[in-house]
Amino acid sequence: MKPIKPKSLRLRAEAAADYDVMAACLQDALMPISEMTFLPKESRFVAVFDRFMWECCAPMTIDRRPPFTIQTALRVEGVQSVRLRGIEQSKKNLMLELLTIVPEPGAVSLMFAGDGAIRLEGEAMVAMCEDLSEPRRTVLAPKHDDPKPNPEPNK
Repeated sequence: MKPIKPKSLRLRAEAAADYDVMAACLQDALMPISEMTFLPKESRFVAVFDRFMWECCAPMTIDRRPPFTIQTALRVEGVQSVRLRGIEQSKKNLMLELLTIVPEPGAVSLMFAGDGAIRLEGEAMVAMCEDLSEPRRTVLAPKHDDPKPNPEPNK
């Protein structure tokens, strides 16, 4: 039996709902600080992540961790400035773990574990996310515990 090969991802985000989908796909993606750049003359920000292929998780199983990782590029056009918070660019070996992407009027923020953030500012920004490599099997992947339901209040 031939193994199933995951399909490559290619997304475009302009509206807040688009960024929600992109954020879900890039959740927990890892990025070395050296794999991002801002090109001011082109009004472009580019970052390369190793993302976990959450779309390959088997539903209704106990272990819903992704079996594959893939190298993925995030390109944002229309960026006029980039601001970093809680990220030391001098630490070239620093690995960032993306938690989410937050769109705001005139900005898009990449939020990382450890309270780091990259804020991209500009008007009419458009983000593209595209897989670059072949999927690789992984045994190490993030594990998210399902939130515990709130207990019913005492009556």
